[in-house]
Amino acid sequence: QWSLHVSVPTSRPPQGNPNNIAAIDEGVINPMAVAVETDDAYEILVVNGRHARAVKHYRNTRIASLQERLARCVKRWCKLDAKRRRIEAEAADALRNADHQTTRKVADFLQEHDAGRIVAGDVRGIEQNPRKNETRRVRNRKDQRRRLSQWSRGRQESLLSHKTGMPVEHIDESWSSKTCPACQTRNHPNGRGYHCR
Repeated sequence: QWSLHVSVPTSRPPQGNPNNIAAIDEGVINPMAVAVETDDAYEILVVNGRHARAVKHYRNTRIASLQERLARCVKRWCKLDAKRRRIEAEAADALRNADHQTTRKVADFLQEHDAGRIVAGDVRGIEQNPRKNETRRVRNRKDQRRRLSQWSRGRQESLLSHKTGMPVEHIDESWSSKTCPACQTRNHPNGRGYHCR
């Protein structure tokens, strides 16, 4: 497989108002949900990541079936291994393209709303040891461990920083879903509706 890379000098992206903060919630299904406060309300952008999930699912199923055939095969091993490498390369290209499209949509949204700071919840390291969930002291299921280990959150953050010219700041989001934003008391939410005591 051949690829052509051409370096083109570009101007520095325009810097927004540092008082306008863009809050990003990163996820496995929807890679980025962005909220920016405006004069009237909040403007929200949710980027759908189902195409990337479909690419990962297709790659995982094809590679698993090829690995089974490779374990039994002797004569056609080279052809099967070449097919496996080709599938992995095609999936890597498709996922890289999906990350570029995701970050381009978010960068355009931030530039449109003059955001000068990017703040995201700190989930760094969650994909390094997905076998145990330390907060709940239970094992994650097999499919959840696979999703976490194949999460391209770090690459998306670096691409977004490059396209906007702003670093991604991280804040600790522990207990953020249980804490009331008005009085700061912590209670257990009932379903999706949060009612302050």
